[in-house]
Amino acid sequence: MILSGGKNSRLFCKSVSFLHQMVFKMLFDIWSI
Repeated sequence: MILSGGKNSRLFCKSVSFLHQMVFKMLFDIWSI
């Protein structure tokens, strides 16, 4: 899906997904202890 935002929206989506991955990883690490 191509958004009219172009590069900025794609970069934003990438950073958001990256943050989500980090948060989930931290949560899993905390839960596994």
